[in-house]
Amino acid sequence: MAFQLQAGQRAKVALFKGDKTNMKHFDKYTTANLSTSKPKGKGQDGFTYSNWSYVRFVGKAHTFMMEHVKDGDLIVIESGIVTKENYENKDGVTVYPTSEQIVIFDVGLYRKANKGQSESGEETVVADDEDSDSIPF
Repeated sequence: MAFQLQAGQRAKVALFKGDKTNMKHFDKYTTANLSTSKPKGKGQDGFTYSNWSYVRFVGKAHTFMMEHVKDGDLIVIESGIVTKENYENKDGVTVYPTSEQIVIFDVGLYRKANKGQSESGEETVVADDEDSDSIPF
């Protein structure tokens, strides 16, 4: 079973203290830990935070992460899925994952666009959102 992520989901690539690197680039994919947040329900102040470990960026997202993103950057997830599907390992044994896996296909950097300022010439995706001031991190 899998479900698709909402386009435009904002997230932050975790920035670890010290010299520990979060993002790891491999031949065909990149992994990173992300954090997301959303406002609490009606009548409640603050945000609910979630952390996602070993998020996998593939294809176009993998290339973008290698070329444009560093630990601590805010990103916008444009396309991806969340899955928890069983699979057969090389010995033919069915493996049941203990947690969900998030796979991202398309991603961009999040930047609040300044009104009246042109974004032309930029290679990265720009998310311009009226409620962008509500990002807590």
